[in-house]
Amino acid sequence: MREFDKHTFFILLFLSFGLCFFAINTSPLWEPLESVYKEITSNSFPPLYYGLLTFIQKIEMLPDITLRAPSAIAVALTSFSLYLFCTKIFDQQVGWWSCIILLTTAIGIFVAKITFALPVYVFFLTFVIFSYLRKQYWLMYFFMFLGVMTVGICGLIFPLAIIVIHCILINRVEKLENIHLILGTLLILGVTSPWFFIKYSQYGNIFLEEVFSCQHLVPMYIDVAKNHSCFYYFVPFLIAIFPWTGTFPSAFFASFGDSRNEDFENLSIMHIWWIGGFLFLMIYPLKFFTMLWLIAPPLSVILGWNFYRLEKIVNEHNVFQQTRTYVWGSLITFLAMAFAWFILGKLNMELEFSGIVIVLVTLIIYAVAIICLFQFKDIHFYLMLHAGAGVMNLVFFYIFFFPVIVEQLNLKNYLSKIIG
Repeated sequence: MREFDKHTFFILLFLSFGLCFFAINTSPLWEPLESVYKEITSNSFPPLYYGLLTFIQKIEMLPDITLRAPSAIAVALTSFSLYLFCTKIFDQQVGWWSCIILLTTAIGIFVAKITFALPVYVFFLTFVIFSYLRKQYWLMYFFMFLGVMTVGICGLIFPLAIIVIHCILINRVEKLENIHLILGTLLILGVTSPWFFIKYSQYGNIFLEEVFSCQHLVPMYIDVAKNHSCFYYFVPFLIAIFPWTGTFPSAFFASFGDSRNEDFENLSIMHIWWIGGFLFLMIYPLKFFTMLWLIAPPLSVILGWNFYRLEKIVNEHNVFQQTRTYVWGSLITFLAMAFAWFILGKLNMELEFSGIVIVLVTLIIYAVAIICLFQFKDIHFYLMLHAGAGVMNLVFFYIFFFPVIVEQLNLKNYLSKIIG
C-alpha cells in the first residue's frame, strides 16, 4: 500500500519532533566548545546554515540552546521524510519502519544535540536522492544547490557521484541524459558562481580551503578528530545504529538476494549511498562520531524494507526460519550493550546503581521481545521492542549518565585542553 495512513502520519510527526526536542533540552551548550557558534557572522561560509544561526542570534529573547534548533529540526524532518518518500516508493510499512529506525538509533538523538551543519545537509541530500528516484529532476538539482550553500562543493559532488554510479551499475547510462546531468550541474555552478567570486575576492585562498575541504561536515570545535586511523569508524558504526546493529548483516544480504525489479534498483542506490559515504568518511582526515549521520538514512531504508519483508513472510506464510539470524544478531547486540552499561556504571560510584538498573531493563526488554516472537508469533511487536529499547537507552544515558560524565569526569575540561 503506497498511501499515507492519517494516524501513522501524525504519530510519526509527533515522535520525530518530540524526540529531537527532548534531545536539545537535556543538557546546556558545551562551554567553552559549542559557544564558538555565538561568534559566527553572516559573512561565514557556506552561507545557508551560518546565516540561519546568525538570524537566530539576533533574536535576543531566545536562549543560547536555540542554536541547536536547526540540527534538531533537520534530524526530525529527515526522519519524517523517510516515511513520506518510502511510502510512495516502496510501501507504507517500509516508510513506518525507516522513520522509526532512524529516530531510535543511538546517533540520531546525539546528532540532534550538537550544533553543526551536517544534519541540515543530510536533510537536503535525502531529498536529492528521493527526488531522483521519483524522477523529479529539477527538484533534485534545487536541493543540490541548497546542499552546496550548506557545506560547500562536496554538497554537489557527493550526490552526483551516487547518481552516476547508480546509473552505471543498473546498466542505464542513457538515464544520465534524461536527468539533464550536465545542464543541471552547470546551472548550480552558474547560480553559485557570483557568491564564489565575491567571497574569493574578499578572503582568497582561505575561502577556497573551506569550500573544498568539506570541513563544515564536522562541528567547528572538533579539532581533536585529526590523525585518527582510517579504521576509526568501525566500532562507532556498530554503536551508531544500536539497537538495530545485530539485524543489519542479515538485512544487508537479504536486500540483494530477496529484492526484485524496482525494489532492487531503489535499494541499490541506498547501498551506493551508505557504502560510498562510509568510504569517504574513512579517507577524510577529520573524524568524529556524528559524521556517521551522513549514512544513517540509507541504512534505515535498507533495514525498513527488510522488516517489511519479514513481517509479510511471517504473516502470510507463518514461516519463522528467516528470523533466526536476526534474533541471534540482536541477542549479541543487547548482551554487548548490557555489558557496556555495566562497565560504565563501575567507572563511577554515582553511576553504579543506574548502570545495574539499565542493564536489567535492557535484558528484560529483549527477553520480552523473544517471548513475543516465538510464543505469540508477533514479529511486529518484537521489532517495536527494539525501538523501545533504543529510546529507553538514550533517555537513561542523557538523564542519568551524561550529566555525571560531563561534570564528574571533566569531559568539557578534557576536550578544551586538547583543543586549546
